[in-house]
Amino acid sequence: MLRDLGYVTQASDNGDHRRRLLQLTPLGKRVEAQASALSKAEFDRWVAIMGEQKLLDLLTMLQTASELLLDTPAQTTK
Repeated sequence: MLRDLGYVTQASDNGDHRRRLLQLTPLGKRVEAQASALSKAEFDRWVAIMGEQKLLDLLTMLQTASELLLDTPAQTTK
C-alpha cells in the first residue's frame, strides 16, 4: 500500500535477492515529517491539558494493562 501511494520504493538486495529494501521517496519523507509534527503537537496538547505527571501515570497504567493482558489468556465463552 505504501508503494501504491508513492511513499516508498522497493528493490532487491544485490547480495541477497530474497531480501527487499524499502526506501522513502521524497513524498514519503514529507508525509512522515508532517505525521511526526502532528503527533508531537497532539502529544504536547495532551501534556498541556492533563499535565505531564498525569499523562505519564496514564501511559504507565496503559503499559501495565497491556503487559497483564498479554500474559493472561483470553477467556472463551461457550
